[in-house]
Amino acid sequence: MTRVTRRQFLQGIALGSGALAARLALEPAHVLAGQEDQAMGDGTIFLEGEIITVDLTQGTLVINERGEVAVTLRVSGSTRIWKGEVTDLAALEPGDFLYLRALPEPDGTFTAAKIWANIANLMGTVNALESNGFELRIDGHAHTGPERRIVVRFHPGMVVNDNPVVTPSLRPGQPVQVLGVMERDGTLKATRMWVAE
Repeated sequence: MTRVTRRQFLQGIALGSGALAARLALEPAHVLAGQEDQAMGDGTIFLEGEIITVDLTQGTLVINERGEVAVTLRVSGSTRIWKGEVTDLAALEPGDFLYLRALPEPDGTFTAAKIWANIANLMGTVNALESNGFELRIDGHAHTGPERRIVVRFHPGMVVNDNPVVTPSLRPGQPVQVLGVMERDGTLKATRMWVAE
């Protein structure tokens, strides 16, 4: 695992990682799409919203786009779907929150190109260690609202500081940034972590 000092971690947040975190929070699909996709020269647009229905036989889903308008999305064999890992339409459920890129169609529907389901990107400190995870403390002054505590579980393929590991070395009070998928029970399944030493 690449060692990152607390100072390097905080500098990274201030100079780069913080900008990345803010961009991920606002436009995760744009940031995660890959360098070749960032210009959006392919005609796709960003949409976000909660799934209302999933129809596996038709290969479609309907989302409540930005909580205002019901939008129908077609999912094809070339649609990339991420929900903690690359998956397929069968993994998506009503209530999942999506960020996605889609191509507008003449009939008012959209063809989904890339979908990110329940993605979360959080920064805070390790509050307590747990089996296969830890409790993350998100301070109120750094985020909207009061201090929050979220249980983080390690995904088997998790990457820490850009290196794949099974279990990172953590201690209470350590600053961390966690990217992953928010589960129905309120836990965060971490797929990537950045850990200060």
